[in-house]
Amino acid sequence: MQNYSLTTILETLTKKNGKKRLLYNFGPVGGWNSSIITMMFFTLPFIEFAVLFNPYSFAYLGIAQSIIFYVVFSSMLMILVAGLIFALNTNLIRKITPSWNALFGERDITLVLSSGVTPYSKFFPKYKELVNENLNEEMMYKALLNALEEMEEENKEMLDAMKRNNNLRNRD
Repeated sequence: MQNYSLTTILETLTKKNGKKRLLYNFGPVGGWNSSIITMMFFTLPFIEFAVLFNPYSFAYLGIAQSIIFYVVFSSMLMILVAGLIFALNTNLIRKITPSWNALFGERDITLVLSSGVTPYSKFFPKYKELVNENLNEEMMYKALLNALEEMEEENKEMLDAMKRNNNLRNRD
């Protein structure tokens, strides 16, 4: 297991302006950069077009079947891309979770990353504000830790309910 710094963790999850990424960036942790993966996803329809509408396959299929295949395969590609994004993001979260836990204790990273209502749903807006202040890594860590503690205090009832629910599940 490799320990990643706070800066590395935040670079994988956010853009330079502090906005949360849809496709997390593997570049800082030794993988492919998200822009390369995005570029590969954008080339898929053009590759599909080249395969279906080249002179050989077009003469064999005809215009109607080529168009139908293009539409059907495009929908399959969209499902494939959504699945790959989910798998890649899950893999990255699993990779950085031990480092997150070392920095922020028992604060669940999935609750921070969730797009729904969680006790930490204000994490990325707060981080975006802190990015504009150009803090060094240690000051950023302290500011984020304080922000997480404030969010926990504001959402104490929600955290208590979540802990009670987890305790009930663990008993069964």
